[in-house]
Amino acid sequence: MTTFHSVGPVIDLVRNFFNLSHISPGRTVKHTQKLLFVIQSQALYFCHLTIITFYLYFIPLSSQPLPLSINIFLLHDIPKTFGSAGAEVVIEEFLDGEEASFFILCDGSDLLPIGTAQDHKRVGTGDTGPNTGGMGAYSPAPVLTDAVAKKALDEIIAPTMAEMTRRGMPYHGVLYAGLMIKDGQPKLVEYNARFGDPECQVLMMRLGAQALDLMQATAQGRLSQERVNWAEDHALTVVMAANGYPGAYEKGTVITGLDALPKDSIQMCFHAGTTLGQGGIEANGGRVLNVTGRGDSLQEARDRAYALIDQIDWPEGFYRPDIGWKAL
Repeated sequence: MTTFHSVGPVIDLVRNFFNLSHISPGRTVKHTQKLLFVIQSQALYFCHLTIITFYLYFIPLSSQPLPLSINIFLLHDIPKTFGSAGAEVVIEEFLDGEEASFFILCDGSDLLPIGTAQDHKRVGTGDTGPNTGGMGAYSPAPVLTDAVAKKALDEIIAPTMAEMTRRGMPYHGVLYAGLMIKDGQPKLVEYNARFGDPECQVLMMRLGAQALDLMQATAQGRLSQERVNWAEDHALTVVMAANGYPGAYEKGTVITGLDALPKDSIQMCFHAGTTLGQGGIEANGGRVLNVTGRGDSLQEARDRAYALIDQIDWPEGFYRPDIGWKAL
């Protein structure tokens, strides 16, 4: 039987850290018995099921309760479908707004913002279908304005770094802050100690060779001497995925046309899930290629990315045709 929890001990520890840092993440429902009572009284609301990391999330999409049969499905089929991973369900407040990613380098004492991006999590056109690891991204993210970025840096990131230093464990490296933004107010969704995928591809296209210099400065503790030299440009990447993703998909299908693609500062095809087989380059994962363009405008970057896709022959793959639609 599935036990409905608000959060586990690790998440409680993280939230305690945020409280000490004077950061206010989304409110969490903490009354397990009440949640069980709600389900038993048939007041479970229509939910969209999605898997993020190792947690199972139910995101309410309607205020109308569902019949008991759906409750039985939840209580009996989740453990059967997901095994021990379905033994706990995390229920949190739904954060409304527009999501964007903010990237910062940290050398233990200084912080240096290095860019923003927005990705497309849903598998289908118009942000429909199940969630994925990301079907495309673009940079910069218009919703993450200079004012919003400053607020996020001052009210979320800097206090977090200060608390880590106070605890004797200053953070060194890249920090990827996932933010939900509404009415100019950022809320923290998650932290990652990585560049992200497919966000990394658009960031690297825009940063160019200076990315290495900035990372060396981070490792050597001299970020205070560095600055990011931004061109007034945009980058957009489109993920080509294997048919069936994010569900079951076939490996070993052959991709042709890749050798003829340009590889320069405005167009690049990054390999994410490929291998070299007897037939040439073969798909070896769910998300397989990141086809990326850069330009003076987002439209130009988008056109260059999709122009590359037109040269790739892979009948067993698919992609979203609308990456960047929110910003265009």
